[in-house]
Amino acid sequence: MSYLGTTIELDDGSRLTGVGLRPLARELSHRDGTLYLHVVMLPAGHDATTASGAAATFMPATLATIDGNQPDASTWFATFQFAADDRDSVWVAQTADAAILRALNLTGLGEENVWGQALRADDLRSAYEDAGAGDVSDWSVSDLLTGLLIELTNTDLATVVADCGRRALPDGEGERRRTRLHELLTSWAATYEGPAV
Repeated sequence: MSYLGTTIELDDGSRLTGVGLRPLARELSHRDGTLYLHVVMLPAGHDATTASGAAATFMPATLATIDGNQPDASTWFATFQFAADDRDSVWVAQTADAAILRALNLTGLGEENVWGQALRADDLRSAYEDAGAGDVSDWSVSDLLTGLLIELTNTDLATVVADCGRRALPDGEGERRRTRLHELLTSWAATYEGPAV
């Protein structure tokens, strides 16, 4: 199972139905930082793509959203907020938690079925290392997340790194890598068939 699929702890048979990269994902070049993952479980009948997009509009630090459905017909979405590591981690975690709760209240979704956790850049790099994917020590937090989103769409991390890694991209590699990662994710969306998470 993919790193994010395991981290989000969805039921067996859950499906990924959408991935949304926010503008900040392209702009962010911080090598290190922390992502604050929040998972929101919605009752059956809710459109998770609409709900995640609406919530993200109230959270300016959001890099990406993903959404899907569970075997029991309920839906879910997850958001990934970024914070640089130069701030007090407790304060930032509380701010990230407050941001998702505010967004859920403003969109009328309620806050009873939400949980979250912090994912540091080193945690993300460890996912690549554990998969034997290659060296990603120079990848930004945004690039690491995008690669893990691509893995979630049924592409192994070694393939992602081989296509977008340091040796594959010469001078100006950060921007080129980001562009290539986004192309890979877009190609999944163009051929989307609803892979199992």
